[in-house]
Amino acid sequence: SDVKGQPSIRRTQPERRYLPLGELAEYINGRAFAPEEWTSEGLPIIRIQNLTSPEAPFNYFSGEVEPRYVVERGDLLISWSATLDAFIWERGRAFLNQHIFKVLENRSVITREYLYYAAREAMGEIRSQVHGATMRHITRPEFLRIKIPVPSLSEQRIIAGRLGEQLERIDQARAAAAAQLEAAKALPAAYLREVFESPEAQQWTDR
Repeated sequence: SDVKGQPSIRRTQPERRYLPLGELAEYINGRAFAPEEWTSEGLPIIRIQNLTSPEAPFNYFSGEVEPRYVVERGDLLISWSATLDAFIWERGRAFLNQHIFKVLENRSVITREYLYYAAREAMGEIRSQVHGATMRHITRPEFLRIKIPVPSLSEQRIIAGRLGEQLERIDQARAAAAAQLEAAKALPAAYLREVFESPEAQQWTDR
């Protein structure tokens, strides 16, 4: 109970604030590399297919570009056309192609890891809204207006850490399931081979 004459103290949960992406980072659109600029040497050019598929071949560029278009390992990239998603680049220095943002987060407000997960969730919502469209696309003004929850920096680190652990477990489970599937596919052939190569099978005769 409250002490008489003293103000009442109520514990309340802090309000979760939502801020637009445009206030949380700078978003640098990639350079429009023309096909005639592609070479077989130099730095790789990150196109959308290089984000979505590790097997996709690279085009290369051997000339000079502005530093703003250079991507380093660990940079946060967001594809805003065709494939709407966020990615952490882990494949070394490269050049950024158009239709992909390189994200320079405001570290006083948001961590890169949290922004990565929040942007993925936001882009997933957009994908669900344009499901079935022949060309998925979001304009820069629309993108910058998207609001995401922005807790304190300490909470962001906790949330991102937990999400990272959960996704790692999912990846491990997916890899284990894939291995089991391959083993299951090989089982009938191995079993048949064992049967037909058994001593009993050697005694079979045509009827």
